[in-house]
Amino acid sequence: MENLFKAFYQEGIAVGHSDSRRTIYSPSEITDGLEIKNWTQHNVIRIHSNALPLGGHHHDFEELYFAVTSGFEVHLLDIENTERRGSFNMAPGSRLLIPSYTAHRVIAQPNAVLMVYGSVPFDPARIIKSPPEVLEKLASMN
Repeated sequence: MENLFKAFYQEGIAVGHSDSRRTIYSPSEITDGLEIKNWTQHNVIRIHSNALPLGGHHHDFEELYFAVTSGFEVHLLDIENTERRGSFNMAPGSRLLIPSYTAHRVIAQPNAVLMVYGSVPFDPARIIKSPPEVLEKLASMN
């Protein structure tokens, strides 16, 4: 499976304005320049607990993370070849494209905020819990 190699990470995305007081992001620009044109916003996540693991699954659609803040360490794993893996510490204003059928796990810090988009409308039935051996490999990537 070559999907993991389609993952990519970019910083400095959608900055409408930035000065010493604030950074203003332009939501309409978060998905600009991506091959998929019709992204659907799935959710906005604000973390309450320290070092909270999220994910541990994959799905049959592409997912796009946009980090409003720092505090997200993302681990990706090819579900057919677990030697193919990647990790990203997301900076504020960064995005990460997660290809379909790529297992992912996120370690999040308190007060971190993440916006999540999908290449299809959200449907929890399309989320596939990763098998134990994949979860074990994801957990060992910390």
